[in-house]
Amino acid sequence: MFAVLRRSLSAIFSLQPSGGQCEARVLMRRAQHHAAFTTPRAPMPMQLTRCSEQSRQTLDSFYATEDDLGVGPTMTKIIERLRVVGPDLRVWGLTSLHHLYLLAEDSSRSPWYVSFIASDAEIRLNYLIPADEAPWPGARVVGITTDIDEAVEMITKAMSLSGGWPSLPRP
Repeated sequence: MFAVLRRSLSAIFSLQPSGGQCEARVLMRRAQHHAAFTTPRAPMPMQLTRCSEQSRQTLDSFYATEDDLGVGPTMTKIIERLRVVGPDLRVWGLTSLHHLYLLAEDSSRSPWYVSFIASDAEIRLNYLIPADEAPWPGARVVGITTDIDEAVEMITKAMSLSGGWPSLPRP
């Protein structure tokens, strides 16, 4: 990108070996600085951390334990994937019996908008339907898949549909 800028600037300001060269360098630096702040950047990954009320272990160390059902390794893969491709949000995770509850605030009292549990056999997730759309208080939608990429897509969609993260567009 800077090579293109350099060529463009060279064409606009014929670089002279005299004093004009110094001026062209200053202009080029300004153009590079401007390009660095105006070039579209990749979205920041999801910042998924464990709720501070459960601070004795991180999410990664909690799910690092091996078990007969493959919960730990599969949950770890989903968490890693969410951190890479998930929306640019700050999300807290609360664990309970291997389930992971995604929270919009760092408090176990925050609504449990989205939750999931995964094993070698399947990935189960659910999300809270917003009160104004729910057929009854606390109604939830449940989904099941066996594919990690599909689960990540479903979790991201559930985060949007739950209304817990208003900055996410509704699908």
